Amino acid sequence: LEYFLYRPEYTSGALYDVRATETIVTTMETRIAGLAVDNIHFAFDKTELNDKDKSELDELGEFMKMKPESYAVIAGYTDNVGTEDYNEDLSRRRTEMVASYMSNTHGIDASRMVLQWYGSGNPIVANDTREGRTQNRRVEVAVGGL
Repeated sequence: LEYFLYRPEYTSGALYDVRATETIVTTMETRIAGLAVDNIHFAFDKTELNDKDKSELDELGEFMKMKPESYAVIAGYTDNVGTEDYNEDLSRRRTEMVASYMSNTHGIDASRMVLQWYGSGNPIVANDTREGRTQNRRVEVAVGGL
């Protein structure tokens, strides 16, 4: 819990901050930039990671080991097939699978990963085709920190 109190960006959605006084002052701070992690995709009703996704997570794991102040916000989604309760649980399990892989394979402490799950909310494309549903079954990873 204390990690959340001292790191409001975990829950605010903000990965960067700007400090302001009576006049606007922009601070120059070194922030993580340039790390791109492709969305992690899942087969229908599955939580297993495929080799391509493990490779992406391996790069992320190595990066996070080199940058001990970094953290990852990991958010899971599903397509719209099934009940919302089931999809919310499935997106949670997918998110936990990614976090577990990062922890077990790369030793990334759980305090450096913020897990969020949304079920079928916030699709990136329409769910009216097989291809669209495939794209929406995903876990997104955003990296922040110093």
